Amino acid sequence: MKATITLCILLSPFFIAESTAQYSYFRGDPRSQGMSRAGVMLADHWSGLENPAGLAGLRKTTFGICYSNTYMVSQLGTGAASCGIRTTTGNYGVSFVSFGYSSFRQSLASLGYGRNLGKKLRAGIGIHGLLISQATGYGNLYAVIPSLGLQFTPVERITFGVHAYNPAGQEYIPAGYLEIPAGWQAGVGIRFGKEVLLCFQAEKNRHEQLLCYGGFEIFLHEKIPVRFGLSSGTQTELSFGIGFRNPRLQVDMAVTRHPVLGFSPAIGLACSI
Repeated sequence: MKATITLCILLSPFFIAESTAQYSYFRGDPRSQGMSRAGVMLADHWSGLENPAGLAGLRKTTFGICYSNTYMVSQLGTGAASCGIRTTTGNYGVSFVSFGYSSFRQSLASLGYGRNLGKKLRAGIGIHGLLISQATGYGNLYAVIPSLGLQFTPVERITFGVHAYNPAGQEYIPAGYLEIPAGWQAGVGIRFGKEVLLCFQAEKNRHEQLLCYGGFEIFLHEKIPVRFGLSSGTQTELSFGIGFRNPRLQVDMAVTRHPVLGFSPAIGLACSI
């Protein structure tokens, strides 16, 4: 037990610095991970965690699950489930994320809503319940924070996305123990025909340096996309992903390589109705 806790403490500076800032233990779904976590401009059932405005772009009600293992350390595994629900008055997203192990676990439950405001603008809002469960004697921490998002499509093949999380700079309760990151993400996705998507994203957390992500998705076949990505931070990470698509089933796999700590694989499955 002592060795496990020591390992997690030693790895945590690398893990938090290179992770998606608003929920440091959720590194994005496998599709966005394949493009170095660029996801603020995407529209799918995972948008409730990455930019709730993207929920407005859902074409079908979709349920998905994914699992990622950061740096191939079992105690740094993350499981997530998400459901995007399409309605006539806007679309909803319900998500759950769990990271860690029995003596230290971070959990997230999220409810998001997104809708179209005309033909070119989407807006969304999310409410996120956070919980840190610790070993007996240390106590638990919890919080409820909002997030806001916009997506703008000035022309058919270009989409800009902006996402703000924890805008009030709330802390975990009880106060004084741990801050929750507050900041923003902004990015753009550019399509070249139906086969190629190019994404760029910047992220700024309060009191932290600017991070930049970039990647692209290419359909080698109508049903098989491949993805590559590059991210900047304290260390430069490379990523690769591949997927399978048909009208009802989506399978995505990705792997990210940190130059010091190694590989982080991820896999996801989604079904549409």
